[in-house]
Amino acid sequence: MCGWWLDACTVRMFGKPMSQRVHLFTVSPLASSLVHWVVGILYVLQIRFFFILLLELARSVLLSVPMHGSLIVMLGI
Repeated sequence: MCGWWLDACTVRMFGKPMSQRVHLFTVSPLASSLVHWVVGILYVLQIRFFFILLLELARSVLLSVPMHGSLIVMLGI
């Protein structure tokens, strides 16, 4: 589903008309669905890895606050 959504959102960015995408699907629905599925999975994995990195960063910042006493002191504000 994410692959189809990305395709619909990026039609204008790549300069291809939606009719060409529909034609590709009518000519080869399995290949079109497979490509959209792969793109959607890669997109979801990228978002997942971003949130994992964000969680690690937030955890390290929040765990260091008690050692330094204050988040304001730690950030140098």
